[in-house]
Amino acid sequence: LSLALSQPFAREFANPRQMLPYTYASSALTPYPLRDRAFKAGAACGAAMINTRLADGTFLLDRAGKGFTLLLFARHAPDKALMAVLEAMRARDPDFTLITIAAHGAKLDEAIDDPGGAIARVHDAKAGAMILLRPDQHVAGRWKHPAPDEVRTTFTACLGRAA
Repeated sequence: LSLALSQPFAREFANPRQMLPYTYASSALTPYPLRDRAFKAGAACGAAMINTRLADGTFLLDRAGKGFTLLLFARHAPDKALMAVLEAMRARDPDFTLITIAAHGAKLDEAIDDPGGAIARVHDAKAGAMILLRPDQHVAGRWKHPAPDEVRTTFTACLGRAA
């Protein structure tokens, strides 16, 4: 592909209109791909996450960790069931990152403010929606409503272990 920059014969091999990004929707790493039906936008299960510019000029994926990342669109702090799952994930993946996006102007500590809803629109997410990213920033799963047990199952499937 680097030859396409300087050699005309190689440019036809790097035609972006003829290349599609690979997704892992049919993989065991995405145990709930049918959840995609609830979404009208955003990256599907198994696809590379869509990056979003934040109000401060940085990008959403700049906040993702080296391990798994959970995006949580919220008006309130997570409930006990979700907190237990998050703690278990953090125990198994020390690089796990939780990114909370304040839905509808909610004021949450350490949350990304999304007052105009731009981030939510890109991902068709409302309060309660969750997107779990693998370390390679592909979507392992996404949910319109909190589903702590499914998040745990997806996370452990990605680790190659039983839930």
